[in-house]
This record gives sequence, C-alpha cells and structure tokens, in this order.
Amino acid sequence: MRAILIVLAIAGIFLAGCQKDEVMKRSDATHASARGAEARSKPFVASVLREPFHKRTCKWAAKIAEYNLVGYDSREDAIADGHRPCKVCRP
Repeated sequence: MRAILIVLAIAGIFLAGCQKDEVMKRSDATHASARGAEARSKPFVASVLREPFHKRTCKWAAKIAEYNLVGYDSREDAIADGHRPCKVCRP
C-alpha cells in the first residue's frame, strides 16, 4: 500500500511538471511568433543560428523558423552582429 502511494505521488509531481512545461511552451511560441512578425517587417533578416543574412524577400529567408528569426534595419547592422550577406539575394 505504501509503495502505491509513493508511485502515485511521483506520478502526480511528474504530471504537474508536464502541464507547466506545456503552458510555458505555448507562451514561448506566442512570444516567438510576435518577435518573428516584427523581424519580418525589417528589410533584412537572419537566423540566430546561421551566418547569412537575407533580404526579407529571399527564398531562403522564408525558410527561417519564426523563433530563430531576427531582423535588421540595415546591412551594416547585420554585419556588425556577425552575419555575412547571402550568396543568393546579395543584400
């Protein structure tokens, strides 16, 4: 009987943690989506994970996930942040 209570207590703790994580994931996704929309309004965009930056109309810019997207007002800003120009769109 005691073992069953311990297992149930551990399961309850685990499930409570999972629900909290799910709420945080939804919250993070909403924040990332808003940040991505703001970045897409800038003339130049890049991924936080990759070197190249692109014109926002570049086909490769469209492939960047919203949560990895960062926008720049000028190519100088993107270069200063450690990015290099895309070889396709040549920003």
